[in-house]
Amino acid sequence: MSTDKGKSPIQKTVNSKDYEIKISSLSSSPIQSPNKFQVLGNFPPLPYAMTLQTPSAKIQNTSRPQSTSDSSPYFTKRNPEHLLLTTFTEIPDYKTLSSFVNKILPSGCQWIPDDPLKTQRYYELVLVDSGSIELYHSMDKNNPDRISYSKCIIKRVIKPTEWASYATMKDFIVNYIPKGYSYHDYRMAWYRAFLYRPFDHSWFFYLSFKLSRRFSNLVL
Repeated sequence: MSTDKGKSPIQKTVNSKDYEIKISSLSSSPIQSPNKFQVLGNFPPLPYAMTLQTPSAKIQNTSRPQSTSDSSPYFTKRNPEHLLLTTFTEIPDYKTLSSFVNKILPSGCQWIPDDPLKTQRYYELVLVDSGSIELYHSMDKNNPDRISYSKCIIKRVIKPTEWASYATMKDFIVNYIPKGYSYHDYRMAWYRAFLYRPFDHSWFFYLSFKLSRRFSNLVL
């Protein structure tokens, strides 16, 4: 009989100091910025049938909503974001797709970053440091270093009028690289902070009572 039955996952409260980078590690491990540009020769040529397609036909195809099953628990975005061209002619299996994604996307990102230092952890810190959210990570009982699922309490959303200017930088209260964030980074954090292992990690979101009453009036 398993001794883990009925054992609850370990819950960890997250604060800004959990993201702090030690000064000694910064001096011994210089940060390397990879080249974010791709060689044009890596892109495959367009099929001949696609080159003959008229512009009106292209618009008609892209504007058609994707069909989804009524029984599916997932929501499919009607306006998918184009990332890059691939050579796949059919939908790859999970193992192949995972291997491909790991080669294309840097560690800690589920998107093609415009800045390799601004990872999911960076955007998560932006929201924690600004007092916008509270985070609680439930750790795997068999692997204490692995997060099983998380709870996020949304406390506030900072409006543009509360920021000096869009380009004004605010420093983190802990040592981190980059050292701070602008309002552009703050807005982007609401999109990217929760892109953490989307294939096997889940979030529970909760609006604080004060925020829920005026949430409809908040504009990012």
